[in-house]
Amino acid sequence: MKYKILAAIAALALLSAACNRVNNKAGIQNDRTSQESGQQSTAIPQTGTTTKQNPNGPDYFPPQQAESQANSEMASQPEVVEVQMTASGFSPASITINKGDYIQFANVDSAPHWPISNDYSGFDAKASVASGKYYRFEFNNAGTFSYYDYLNSTEKGIVIVK
Repeated sequence: MKYKILAAIAALALLSAACNRVNNKAGIQNDRTSQESGQQSTAIPQTGTTTKQNPNGPDYFPPQQAESQANSEMASQPEVVEVQMTASGFSPASITINKGDYIQFANVDSAPHWPISNDYSGFDAKASVASGKYYRFEFNNAGTFSYYDYLNSTEKGIVIVK
């Protein structure tokens, strides 16, 4: 959750910086144009000011709407959660994720492992995962699903998808 908030703040900062850059460039161009024509510029410096674009235009978002849009985009981003495959089994053995998230099954053991589920269609590494490698699977269906290591069926885990 902390990373989602930081990403939303970063997105808003970038949006603000881009607006200021556009406005500052416009002010500089106006000063240059008037100097080249021999006229004195009486324009007020544009540093730090913002101007609203056409509300009907595609680039204008009121501040609340821009923040809401950034938050909804962040909420829709899938997360990748790691489950380690060890000599003693899956760690953690039980995990809760959101629909659309991925679980990355990382083999941190010296022996190969093969994550598979009889409960969730398509969840099968289809081959052993070598030491230092991983298998990543996206969970798009809500529910509680069990899985196990095909090479050692006593090693089991549970994923809860909200």
